[in-house]
Amino acid sequence: MIGQPLRAQQHAFSRSRGGALLRRLLAGCLPTHLPVENLIHARAATLPGHAAGSRYAMGRLIVALLSMTLGNSGMYAVAVILPAVQAEFGVARADASLPYTALLIGFGIGGGLMGRLADRCGLMWPLLLGAACLGSGYVLCGLAGGIGTFTLVHGVLIGLLGSSASFAPLVAPSLFG
Repeated sequence: MIGQPLRAQQHAFSRSRGGALLRRLLAGCLPTHLPVENLIHARAATLPGHAAGSRYAMGRLIVALLSMTLGNSGMYAVAVILPAVQAEFGVARADASLPYTALLIGFGIGGGLMGRLADRCGLMWPLLLGAACLGSGYVLCGLAGGIGTFTLVHGVLIGLLGSSASFAPLVAPSLFG
């Protein structure tokens, strides 16, 4: 395949066993109005003023960078305050690490949910939901009376509904063109 034009490589891949497997895997994950074949061979749309390097593209890049930086802060906050969590709740280091585990499990599951929501409703609603859940999650973590509540809030509000909303919907479009 090396040395062939890109379109010939894409066509060869789509006919191969790997291409068929990819089509089957993606078929259940994509909205029904988008054919999988178009996503495998997707190319960037050339709209006037939206070309790479334009003001629109740079503005979109800055907004995406800020959204991901602020939204994904939830994944690192509990790791930074781990000694304080351990001291506050009087638990062992393993128990103090449980909120981070719950957060990453919620983040993994929420990525698919938020990606689907972004496909159905657009990017604005998952980002607004994520911002609201992330902010309320931080407040509720500050008010948590025990490690169980702290873990639950981290898993559901910060992981499942918060941080995942600012990652999957912003990254997935770049994977498919």
